[in-house]
Amino acid sequence: VPVGVSGEIMIAGAGLSRGYLNRPGLTQEKFVDNPFGPGKMYKTGDLGRWTSDGQIEFIGRRDGQVKLRGYRIELAEIQQSLLEHAAIGQAHIRLYTDGEGEKYLCAYYVADTELDTAVLRQHLAARLPEYMIPNFFIPLEQIPRNQNGKVDRKALPDPQAEATTTGFCAPRNETERVLVRIWEETLGLDRIGVHHNFFDLGGHSLKAIRMLSRLNKAFSVELSLRHIFHEPTVAGLAQVIEQSEKRVHLDIEALGKEEHYAVSHGQRRLWVLHQLDIQKTSYNIPAAFVFKGALDPEVFEKTIVALIDRHESLRTQFVTVDQALRQVILNRVGFRLPVEDLRKVKEPMEMVRHIVDEESQTVFTLEEAPLFRARLLRLAEEEYVFVFTLHHIISDGWSMQVLFAEAMQIYGAFARGQANPLPPLRIQYKDYAAWQARQLEQDSLRQLQGYWMEQFAGVLPVLDLPTARPRPKVLRSEGKTTGTTLNPKVVQGLQKITRERGSSMFSALIGMLNILLHKYTGQEDIIVGTPIAGRQHADLENQIGFFVNTLAIRCRPEQTQSFSAILDQAHQQVLGAFEHQLYPFDKLVEDLELERTTNRSPLFD
Repeated sequence: VPVGVSGEIMIAGAGLSRGYLNRPGLTQEKFVDNPFGPGKMYKTGDLGRWTSDGQIEFIGRRDGQVKLRGYRIELAEIQQSLLEHAAIGQAHIRLYTDGEGEKYLCAYYVADTELDTAVLRQHLAARLPEYMIPNFFIPLEQIPRNQNGKVDRKALPDPQAEATTTGFCAPRNETERVLVRIWEETLGLDRIGVHHNFFDLGGHSLKAIRMLSRLNKAFSVELSLRHIFHEPTVAGLAQVIEQSEKRVHLDIEALGKEEHYAVSHGQRRLWVLHQLDIQKTSYNIPAAFVFKGALDPEVFEKTIVALIDRHESLRTQFVTVDQALRQVILNRVGFRLPVEDLRKVKEPMEMVRHIVDEESQTVFTLEEAPLFRARLLRLAEEEYVFVFTLHHIISDGWSMQVLFAEAMQIYGAFARGQANPLPPLRIQYKDYAAWQARQLEQDSLRQLQGYWMEQFAGVLPVLDLPTARPRPKVLRSEGKTTGTTLNPKVVQGLQKITRERGSSMFSALIGMLNILLHKYTGQEDIIVGTPIAGRQHADLENQIGFFVNTLAIRCRPEQTQSFSAILDQAHQQVLGAFEHQLYPFDKLVEDLELERTTNRSPLFD
């Protein structure tokens, strides 16, 4: 009986017919007569899959559904995802409960090589939602089994005992307790010990930046990204915090009611780009979400209206007042969710793709709110596609995650006949725009400006890649996204190098990109641009709006340098750029007085 897209089958058996399964300890000779009589079968509850030689391979139990943090999950699904790792031959997932009643997952596996926990977390994160990723990964020489060939749970090592023997240590004071709580929230993990390494647990530069804002607010200090790289454990970071000078943490202030408000630097930049864009659709953000189940369109429309009421960005339009760009926030915007029935369409998904393409190419008028559109497409009795398009000037990638998470919470409450469970927001995007302007008026502006002007002093390089096509007269936005999967051994090697040198995978990728561009062009002065979330203040985590800034990272790879030397240089440049990220990119371009051309981006390609 087909069960899933991975070629799984559900096994029906007679007596000990599972003796035919390809697993240790059981052979065809152990098959016995059917005790229920000839021709009778029963469901074993086992999941299997056909192998290329016609055998049935046992992969788990069908009845392995458990409930964890409010989610119903299949342990076999996690196990199967783990088995997709090239180095893993056997795996078993088990749900445990700790002494405080908290449930957590543990993965046991057999591999033909030593695997880093961070590699396994990344492997599963590409296939499963965060709540299905185990807290512990324990390597074994063999999965223990009893005489019936089933996993011998009593013989499995206790994960908490294993954690203790591998350096687990509970927080010993209030500073460490607060740190552990913030780490667990940032990484989505439980039971983090004070000696665990942030990057070994799946942390990276972006998560570190997100965590920094929480740390600085919780402890009234001003830590930088360098502190986390130098002290990547709770114990080490706690000492840094206790020795740091205390600073008063200032919340972002909420503005009073006005007719219109100042815009942020990012909004002004997108406004200008929108005016220059021939198609005026380069900054449309289209998205499509598939819902399977008993979705109530009326409740879903009510949910979107609640989000519009909650976030002023969804009610914002832009006007020019005395030749200055301003944002106007409407009290109400008329919104109705159109529902289109595609159940009789011959190729419904083809129609969905056409609609998404159509939406992505429909121009927004920035002077008219709302700057988003939504459509609900019904494909089957209990299957819908929600098509949602926003203009980038009111949203970014982080905002989309906030929108989706809040929509699910609100819809769940409304579907149960309850009120909106989310409390009102203390601040809105307009308050951030005013806060940003104040930050750039302070003395710290000169320090930020000085850093960037020093980085781009002298003659700036222009990247000239060899190409078979002439550069167009006008820069266009056509492009393509392509992907590849790195060999696990390559990933492990990179992680080993970055740990040894106190660097990050992001810095390693920047270093490798510089090497590649150097080999293509022969240039030893290269500028690479990268977007950054721009939410360095803790008050901005749940906001919807355009916060993204662009960082320009200048490296000078030399042919005689080793990879380690280039990695060190790239890491220092990345850290410096992240630490001075508050300075807007468009202001830097103005300060450098770069000559604008229509066929190149300013400062970097």
